[in-house]
Amino acid sequence: MFRKRSARMSRITSKGQVTIPKNIRQVLGVKPGDRVEFELLPDRRVVVKPALATAVFERYVGYLATRDGEDPDRIVAQLRDDDE
Repeated sequence: MFRKRSARMSRITSKGQVTIPKNIRQVLGVKPGDRVEFELLPDRRVVVKPALATAVFERYVGYLATRDGEDPDRIVAQLRDDDE
């Protein structure tokens, strides 16, 4: 378990991107292509955590309900295209 406090600085690029320092990525277990969640706390601190697969799935629950009777493989292919 990671118990030591670790503060690192990164710059925000012109595109609004921030690099998560390597040691923090390793502790979080995230790698290129993984999704992360940002949570803004009332005191203006930001918490970054790996996105759970269920959170990604929940985005599509309502969408799937409107696709009754369609080919599941076609729906999955379409969702993958939208996600890229």
